[in-house]
Amino acid sequence: MTRLELNNHQVWQDLTEILETLDADIRPLA
Repeated sequence: MTRLELNNHQVWQDLTEILETLDADIRPLA
């Protein structure tokens, strides 16, 4: 992978983890 692809992949991993955390926090309130 190029550096840009590697960086993009890392960003997506971070975003996915954040979304999962938010989902876990919000779901019990729904």
